[in-house]
Amino acid sequence: MTASMISLMQSEVARCLTDKQIDKNVDSQVTQDIHRKLEGCAEPLKKLSKRKKQDSFFDRHALAVTPQSVYFCPRLESHGGSSSYVYDSFQYVPVKKTICSLMQNKSYVEALLQDKCVPGVLQDWSDGAKCRSTEHPLFGDSGKFSIKLQLFYDDMGVTNPLRSHGSVHNVGVFYYTIKNLLLEFNSCFANVHLLALCYSHDLSVHGFEPVLNAFVSEIKELSTSGLTGEFPVLGNTTVYASLCQVTCDNLALNKMFGFIESFSGSYFCTVFYATSEQIQVWYREEQFQQRTVDLYNKDNAGLQGVY
Repeated sequence: MTASMISLMQSEVARCLTDKQIDKNVDSQVTQDIHRKLEGCAEPLKKLSKRKKQDSFFDRHALAVTPQSVYFCPRLESHGGSSSYVYDSFQYVPVKKTICSLMQNKSYVEALLQDKCVPGVLQDWSDGAKCRSTEHPLFGDSGKFSIKLQLFYDDMGVTNPLRSHGSVHNVGVFYYTIKNLLLEFNSCFANVHLLALCYSHDLSVHGFEPVLNAFVSEIKELSTSGLTGEFPVLGNTTVYASLCQVTCDNLALNKMFGFIESFSGSYFCTVFYATSEQIQVWYREEQFQQRTVDLYNKDNAGLQGVY
């Protein structure tokens, strides 16, 4: 694309000089100068041609947060009669560093401070009683500036899904948004922050616990000690953060909580007691029985009795 644009510009300059009947010597000199100046535009990404240059470029960026390699528990793998330990790992982006980076931007802090709550209107979880009342130990404390995190998880295909074994190289993606922002801001990809990337097969082998442990450890620190510093608009203060929601599609949520992923069970929904037959004819939530903590404990007690 760049080469086509340069070629077009050169030909248009040459045409303009010809149409204006410019002296041939001047015409030639101008054409050479234009060609020489445009040579540097032929490879606009040359400074990012190598991995080291790319890493160096992003490290200098004000909002860049370098991911960390975190290792799962080593496992023993055998090939051709010999065994060796395999050290699987995933990439984790610290939440604390991400929040610290974002909070240095004055416009971003001002956007966080906008109160989007409309009295009497329940738009999302942030407007509910459990968030705004003293029932929540952090978000219900008006004396603290707290950030609400909504966590997402899904598998991402990195190969052509039309070919066989398209899911073999899937990557598990953990990301989050900050619910303090207005909904129109969170619909922008710039406000969707990466938490972790891991090979989906490793999650099947090691489970979600190693990835979530790193996240939970940070959340415990941010919700109790917080992040103290000098921030635009806020001044010198402590900023707290905690998890408010976990959102996934049914497949990802079932995988995270260890439920059946094929949806072949009698009650496959994580929110309601709904069968495959019922969802074909019922379309409103009040028609279903909602899962509760008490019913969950009752189901567990029933399973323990069976086994």
